[in-house]
Amino acid sequence: QHPTPGILKCIESLAKLYKVKGETDIGNKYINKYQMMFQHLYGEDSLLPEAAHGYFVLGRASHSSSQYIEAEQLYNKSLKIYQQIFGEGADHPAIALLYTEMGRNLWRIPNYTAAKRYLQMSLDMYRRLYGDNSDRADIADALCILGYCFSDMRDHKEAMINHKLSLDMFKRIHGEDSDLSHIAVMLSNLGYDCKAMKEYTKAEEYYRLSLDMYK
Repeated sequence: QHPTPGILKCIESLAKLYKVKGETDIGNKYINKYQMMFQHLYGEDSLLPEAAHGYFVLGRASHSSSQYIEAEQLYNKSLKIYQQIFGEGADHPAIALLYTEMGRNLWRIPNYTAAKRYLQMSLDMYRRLYGDNSDRADIADALCILGYCFSDMRDHKEAMINHKLSLDMFKRIHGEDSDLSHIAVMLSNLGYDCKAMKEYTKAEEYYRLSLDMYK
């Protein structure tokens, strides 16, 4: 099968699908196929947006396999290409999303200070791109991960602020009753933050709300 950008995109979609279905082994096979085809199409020195996206895809795959150092290297390659294409300091949705994933990866390493910096850079860029009051799933996701960073740094007040912002945005986007398991996790996060601050009544309330989502 002769590699083409269209085939590469289809393989990426299949890898995502099998990961979502929980069939990780099959998903990894498609990622390996993606990697070989990507290298054949673009090589090491390509400055095309498709090459930057390819390194992003491979970085995400490494992250999901807990290979955080490798993921960081791939994300940095992606960022370098984007900056060469658009210029350093340029605002672009792909770069904002990349900053979020770099922050998520650094949180897992863990390097909380660097993670916070990239997540804040992502949020600032989203605001410049879409405005201060925009509700977007990618912004809600960045806020949630930022909350985890603060929580792991024992700054539970800031963790709660970011988790609450993320939860409220998610509800405005998808509605109160959609993706209940995701909302349940966010409510549990808030319960943990309150418990850590010894606000036990609020913690119990959030934990019970989370539990009700699973019923």
